[in-house]
Amino acid sequence: MAKVKKVIIEDEKELRKAVHSDNYIYVILLLVCVFINIEMFSVSPRWITFFDTIPKKVVFIAFQILFVILLFFWVRKKKKIITILLNGEKTKGKITDSVSIRSNSSSTTICVFTYTVHGKEYTVSSKDKYGSKGDTYKIIFETNNPENSIVYEHLKSNVQALISYE
Repeated sequence: MAKVKKVIIEDEKELRKAVHSDNYIYVILLLVCVFINIEMFSVSPRWITFFDTIPKKVVFIAFQILFVILLFFWVRKKKKIITILLNGEKTKGKITDSVSIRSNSSSTTICVFTYTVHGKEYTVSSKDKYGSKGDTYKIIFETNNPENSIVYEHLKSNVQALISYE
């Protein structure tokens, strides 16, 4: 059974900043969508004349709705990471299964990591480029909800630098 260690985050504000460090991309995309909406529904568009028919407007609005839905799930994922790190403990887990998903141009491997907390076995799945069955990884789980977990090695390096253990 692996040792469980309490995760220590010295600076919560810095952690939030590190986790959300790529927010600017979404803000820029959101501003572009707002600009296009204003232009698209203007009586006399000055910049964009592509949206001159209703079907093109409907397609663009559908893409915007999809963007907002993806943004919602992205924000939810970031909040989950912060919650786990602020209320978490570290243990060791192993890759017990993996599935490669191939398309014409790329390949993604989804690994299943198994870890044990208080005698009960849990799993978490995550993308992993280099791992193979049996490899050991650090798993950080939420103390009050051990099935809510993340793989430490898959966090960005600036987030990893903020984590220490008791």
